[in-house]
This record gives sequence, C-alpha cells and structure tokens, in this order.
Amino acid sequence: MTRQPGQENIPIAEVVSAAHAAAKGGGESKFLTMRLKRLEKGHSILKWFVIVLVVLLVGGVAGYLLMKRVESDEVFQLMDEQGVVRASLTARGGVTSLKFMNAHGEICGQLVTDENGPGIAFADGAGNVRASFTGTQEQWGLSFFDKDHKARAVVLMVSDTPTVQLQDTAGNALAVLTMTKDGPSLRFSDEKGNARVQMDTTADSAKLLISDASGKKRAGLAGASDGSLLDMYDAQGNARAAVTAAKGGATLKFFDVGGGVRTSLSSVETQSSLAMLDFEGKPRLVLMASEAGSQVELAGHGGQTVASLAVTQGSPRLALADPAGAVRAALVAGADGANLKLTDAKGAARAALAVTDTAADLTLSDAAGKPRTAVGLAEAGPSVDLFDAAGKKRASLSVGQDGSTLDLLDAAGQKRAALTVAGKEPGLTFADPSGQTRMSLILGEGGSRLEFRDDSGKKRFDLSMADATPGIRLFDDKGTRRVVVEVTQAMSGMDLFDTDGRPRARLLVGDKGPNLLFTDATGTPIRPMP
Repeated sequence: MTRQPGQENIPIAEVVSAAHAAAKGGGESKFLTMRLKRLEKGHSILKWFVIVLVVLLVGGVAGYLLMKRVESDEVFQLMDEQGVVRASLTARGGVTSLKFMNAHGEICGQLVTDENGPGIAFADGAGNVRASFTGTQEQWGLSFFDKDHKARAVVLMVSDTPTVQLQDTAGNALAVLTMTKDGPSLRFSDEKGNARVQMDTTADSAKLLISDASGKKRAGLAGASDGSLLDMYDAQGNARAAVTAAKGGATLKFFDVGGGVRTSLSSVETQSSLAMLDFEGKPRLVLMASEAGSQVELAGHGGQTVASLAVTQGSPRLALADPAGAVRAALVAGADGANLKLTDAKGAARAALAVTDTAADLTLSDAAGKPRTAVGLAEAGPSVDLFDAAGKKRASLSVGQDGSTLDLLDAAGQKRAALTVAGKEPGLTFADPSGQTRMSLILGEGGSRLEFRDDSGKKRFDLSMADATPGIRLFDDKGTRRVVVEVTQAMSGMDLFDTDGRPRARLLVGDKGPNLLFTDATGTPIRPMP
C-alpha cells in the first residue's frame, strides 16, 4: 500500500514486541501505551483492525495472561501522537472488548466477546453504529444500520440455514432470502408485514406466489420437471384463471367465484379444444381442431349437445339435436353433393334430402323409418314414388323428355298398372302378378287400340279404332294373327289366317251383299262365293 504524505506505517513488529513485553511484565505496570509517531485522520479502520488482529493472533496467549493478571478494565491502548486513544482492549468479568476510535476519540469499531459469543460493531465518523456482527454456537448474525440507528439489512446463520433480510426504518422485513437444505426461498413483504411475493426453489421445482395488501393470493407460478402451472386469483382469494403446461400440451382455464370452471382451452400435439361451461359445470360451447378436421358443439341446459358443426377432410357436417340429445337434423356437404336428414325423437329418419350436381332427391319416411314418399329430380326429369308400410314401392310418377308415366305396383313390388303419355299418345297397361303385361290401351293420333296378352306375353286379342274404322284381331298362342274383323263405312269384313299367318278366307258384306273368298297357301283364290 502506498504511503500518503504526512503518514507513517506502524511497524507490525513493533506492535508484536510491545505485546510480548506486556506479557512478561515489562513496561508500565497498569497501562501499556504505544505512542505513534504520526496518525492522521485518514488512517482506515480496516488498517487498525488488521493490526490489532495480528496482535491478538501472535500475542494471544500473552494477552490472555495479562488480562487475567491485572485488576484494571483497560489492558491495552494505542494512541496517536496527540495522545488520542485510537484503539483499546479491555476486559471486565467474562466480557472482553476491543475498540477502535477516530481522531476525535469517537468509537468507530468494537469487538466484544462474552459467554454467548463474539460481537463486532462498526460506526461512522459521527459514532453511529452502521454495522454489527454477533455470533453464538447456535447462530450468528451480521446487521447494517442507517444513520438513525435503524437496522436495514440483516444476515443470519441459524444452524445450517443462512438468511438475508432487508428492513425498513420501522424494522419490518421487506425482503427475506433464506437458503434451506431443500433450496433458496425469497420473500418480499410490505410495511405491514404482509407477504407480497414468495419464491421457493428446490432441486426439482420452483414456486412463485404474489399476494395483495390484505394477504390474499393474487397470482401463483410453479414449475417442475413434468410441467409448470400459473394461477391467478381475485381480490377475495378465489382462483379465477390457471395455465398448465406439460410435455403433452398446455391448458388454460377460467373459473367463476365459486371455483367452477367456466372456460377451458387446451392444446396437445394433435388437437386443440376450447370449452365454455355454465354455472353447473356443464359444457355449453366446445370448439375442437385436430389433424382430421375441426368441430363446434353447442349444448343445452342439461349438458346434451344440441348443435354441432364438424369439418373433416373438407366436408362440413351440421347436426341439430333436441333437449334430450337425440340428433333431429343432420346436414352433410361433400365433393359429390349435400345431404339433409331429419329424424324423430326415437332416431328414426323421417325426411332425407340429397342434392348432387345432376339430381335432387327428397324421401319422407314413417315412424318405423320406412320410406313412404320419394321425390326426385334428375336430368331425365322429375319423379314421385309412393311406398307402403313395408317400404315397398306402390306407385311411381315420372316425367321425362318423351312423356310421363304413372306406375302402380302390388305388395310384391311388381308393376301391375301403368299410365303413360309418350309424345301425344297416352297409354294404359295392366300386368299380372309376375309383371307380365296382360292388357294395354293405347290412344294415338291415328286411333286407339286395346290389347290383351296371355301369361307368356303373346298378344292374343286387340280392339282398335283407326280413322273411324274399328277392328278386331285374334292371335294364336304363338302370336300369329288368325282372325281380323274390320268395319268401314262402305262394308264390313272378316279375314281368317292359317298358322303361318297367311290369309285363307275372307268374308265381306257390302252394299251389294255378302262375298266369301277362299285362297290356298300361295294366296290363289280357290272358290269365290257371291
């Protein structure tokens, strides 16, 4: 250390020699006085502290014998050249005191030992204690004071637990740091002693708690190896929000004053969801999103889902349910079209509407779920189908580009009657239980015709009216024409044909009378009959 002008360092050897001399009984009998050549006000307290510690360490045994030997309180003094005592060592009973003074004789440092342990105090130039140290076998403490003698900072060691306190002028601990075997703990308090911030850490976790002026918790943060948690509280100390984060995902919850969850937001690796709940804790609105798609659900007072909208693979689906949770309406839209289905309380489909780019179909069903009415619209035209209680089609009406058709079917699903209008020609057909047409009525522009067929579908009889000329034809079981009867305005006649359909006989009745003609297989007349 550089020596300043007007100052001289005190030789440590001189101090040590004086201590040994005192131990041997040399020097003054009552006081041992060392006068310093020069000691200015600028000497530091630390310098004196080091000097005296050296004296105590080297001449400890001698000083101890000396203090035991004399009866006076003052054992050892160090004075400057003006005779001002700058350091003194005293002993009284079981108390030993080492004091350091400034140039004005004011105590600026003191070391005291008694049966409880050592104590050290440091003072400023005005003699105010600014720092102190005390120690016992169980604990030790270091305190720092302001100019008004108020302890503002305290360091304590109790057993193996160190503690640091920062205090206000009233002695309230505003900040406390404690190191326990589990980990450090830090607490911040207000002037009323209410803990406002509390932090605790261990090897596996950490916690932070923030409170208001009334001591109510307002926020809490905790973290561990498996996740973290953030809680927020209202003025009454009720938890109102919580955020958790773990390896699998994170969750955000909002609570009402009763602690019930009202809103919950969660996110995992493949799915996120948002739920809003009522006062009874039942979800009323739920939003979900995942890799497969997204979904929105609305629930009634009982917690049952009454409406939901889902989008999967680009296809939206809307479902509406009754208060009991039974789906009553479902709308689905896909790449090929849209479908709407309406159901009753028992889940039976009562109405279904399907719409594609080329067609639209409406189906109405009974309580058993059997279709009873179907209305369709395709490129070919509209159609209406009616079904019986067994779900069998019994009537069908269709309109196409060439005409319209009304089909009536039996219980087995066979078409038994059909009314058609093809172009300008209406027609009526009847079929047997096998579906074979047995009778048909056709009305064309040139006339009308009534046909009868056998069970094999061969025409056996027809009655026609063409150009005001009625006619009757009869056919055999092979469908070959065998008899033809026609009536015109001028005459009436009947032709008979063989099995090959060749004419063999003709009967005519005209204005001049009847005429009968027979022909052979080649059509040559055999015997005309006038």
